[in-house]
Amino acid sequence: MDASLKTQFWNEGYLVGNLRLPPRTLEEAKQEIEQLDFRPIFGEVYEEERGPFRLQSPIATFGPATNKIYKRAKGIVEGSDKNWYTKKSIWNALKSLSGGLRQGIHLDFPPFEKSKAILEKGIV
Repeated sequence: MDASLKTQFWNEGYLVGNLRLPPRTLEEAKQEIEQLDFRPIFGEVYEEERGPFRLQSPIATFGPATNKIYKRAKGIVEGSDKNWYTKKSIWNALKSLSGGLRQGIHLDFPPFEKSKAILEKGIV
């Protein structure tokens, strides 16, 4: 991976890219994901009540199309850095319903937390 993209990923926590999969595969994956059991997960910070507009579900079973996405993403991750990895057990699907506050893509863990993890554990 290009050094500037690695820096962007490190600082922002995500990259937006094209997996170069056919639209049919993406539509099939969407249909597979829509079958998951989504539940509210996000509320206001430090409140116990969960907001009803943001839902999440672990992806416990990967259908054929979802598995194609996973394999493509895994190849990108593992080809980017020898210490980076992904595994199916950590994949989740998110769903935002209309009526909630808008929230763009964002970094859940700020760079200083990742740096602390590297200092303490040797890797994030």
